[in-house]
Amino acid sequence: NANIRTSPNNQLALQYAVKFNTETIDGMEFDGVTDLIGIEDRYSMGSNWDIGGQMGVLHSYNSKTFDYSLGLSLGYTPFANAWMSFGYNFAGFEDQDFDGGSYRASGPFIKFRLKMDQSSLRQLLK
Repeated sequence: NANIRTSPNNQLALQYAVKFNTETIDGMEFDGVTDLIGIEDRYSMGSNWDIGGQMGVLHSYNSKTFDYSLGLSLGYTPFANAWMSFGYNFAGFEDQDFDGGSYRASGPFIKFRLKMDQSSLRQLLK
């Protein structure tokens, strides 16, 4: 994963992940390689709001299949070190290894992120 601030109000996130899987079913061994390429762009609309779009491709090499994700979201920062977004994916996929939050699945989604360290926890408890 890489995040790049392209301007004071814009942030670009890039993602690449790859997995190799081996599984034995009824004494037969199967293996495969799958990778994920993703990009997200977010634009700050002021101190608390941002808007963004994401797209991703999940590619299975052995079966030669592709799954795509494409969506938009509106983000809100309710307080320091916290961020939430509400979005909708027009196309989507699910993969347990690459997407624990399932925010690339088709349809509506909500994300909530909270940065936790000794400083932010102290600030949150005040």
